[in-house]
This record gives sequence, C-alpha cells and structure tokens, in this order.
Amino acid sequence: MVKIVPVKDIFIFAEAWVTIALARLILLFVPFSRIIPLMGKPVDTNENVIENKRELYDIQVAINRACRYSFWRTMCFEQALCAKWMLKRRKYASTIYFGIKKEQADNLIQAHAWVVCNNEIVTGGKQAGEFKVISRFYQ
Repeated sequence: MVKIVPVKDIFIFAEAWVTIALARLILLFVPFSRIIPLMGKPVDTNENVIENKRELYDIQVAINRACRYSFWRTMCFEQALCAKWMLKRRKYASTIYFGIKKEQADNLIQAHAWVVCNNEIVTGGKQAGEFKVISRFYQ
C-alpha cells in the first residue's frame, strides 16, 4: 500500500533537509565566533509565544525525517541550528540552549544543544534534562 504524503509535508521536509545540510556545512567550515551572531543574542529568560502548535509539530517531524534521510552528520547542534532557522523564517521567536554534563565513570564532558519555542522543546528534548545549561541565545 502506497502512502500518500501531503504536498505541504514534502515541502517542509525539503526545507528541513536543505537547512540541516547548510547547518552542517557551516559547522564544518565557519569559525564558531562567526556562527554566534546567527543564533541570536545571549539571554537569561525565555519568552516565546506561538499560536499554531501544529506548525511547531510539523517542523519537529520534518527535522527528524531530514535527519533520517541524510547521509551527513545530523547531531544535536545541526538539528538545533536547523530548527532555529526554520522558526526564524516563520517569524517565531525561539531559544537555543547549550548544556554540558560530566560522565562520572570516565571523567568525560558531553555537550548538547536544543531549541525551545513556546516553552516546548523542538529538538534535543530527550536528553535536555540531563545537561546543565551553560549558555542560551534568543531570537
């Protein structure tokens, strides 16, 4: 049985796929100091309002699909940049968070990035609670 995919879903998937590819290329070739302005301004609070929660869900699904069908690395940082840019394109405010946690067993530090919009985690939500926030950028 062939599943019919709505045209709207195809377009948002294509947008996510191209955006996450762009995020990966930028992370590979652009110094981090030049990436920071693209993320917004550093903040202490998060004030986001979005009326259409369905659109937020569609963006989450599109990013997950884009990751599944990409042959390049699509880790949390690439996903966070992709979500941030897709939300900004739709004129939605969002906050990108950066966090760290220390593994006690092997004394390693792990980093994580996630995006919050309208008090809902868009990307990186499953692990976000395990990390201590060290920085956040609002736009």
